[in-house]
Amino acid sequence: YLDYHSNYNTFTGNNVNSNNNRGIHLYYSSNNMIKGNNVNSNNNDGIHLDYFNNYNTITCNSVLNNNYGIVMSFHSNDNLLYHNNIIDNNNSAYDECNNIWYNSTFHEGNYWSDYTGEDNNHDGIGDTPYDVLGGSKQDLYPLMEPRSCVNRPPSAPTITGPTNGKPNIEYDFTFLSTDPEGDAVVYY
Repeated sequence: YLDYHSNYNTFTGNNVNSNNNRGIHLYYSSNNMIKGNNVNSNNNDGIHLDYFNNYNTITCNSVLNNNYGIVMSFHSNDNLLYHNNIIDNNNSAYDECNNIWYNSTFHEGNYWSDYTGEDNNHDGIGDTPYDVLGGSKQDLYPLMEPRSCVNRPPSAPTITGPTNGKPNIEYDFTFLSTDPEGDAVVYY
């Protein structure tokens, strides 16, 4: 439970189960990372963000067998949710706010066990969006299979800058790389 301005935290690698109310709960907390948690069995809400939780990232979590898998309520906006496995909850998700249920860079969303769409081009992404309860939010790129969130290495960088130089002169170079999980990439 993160409460009142608990900002810039990472909540990862936890097994959360059999809570009477909420498994993971954020309240007035922003810019947090909820990643790689197993939230399963007998929680009313697996993951719940309510009352002004903004700019959080929820990724690579397994949310199973809860009443509601993920709930976004009471002005919790601009949160990013992708690569989560949302399986066999009574209600997969509820979002009455303005959140993004997919990664627009990778064109990948979440796995929903109750998704009924097809994948006619066999790219692993559903051909039709998944409608999230509570408003007009959609996962535009629902995954057809549960997502393994093994940390994969970033792509090899493309480097631009001068190829020749002189001693004691400062030069600028640009490194461009993409990380499959969306993690920050730093080069030295």
